[in-house]
Amino acid sequence: MLTEAQAVHRSLIEDGPFINSVIKGNDNLNLIA
Repeated sequence: MLTEAQAVHRSLIEDGPFINSVIKGNDNLNLIA
């Protein structure tokens, strides 16, 4: 979990909030499904 969280945080810094929002959206879909 920590590694995944760090990867997402790194994506937020490198790719920007938009990409991070997409990643979070995908995570939310996975949790619902």
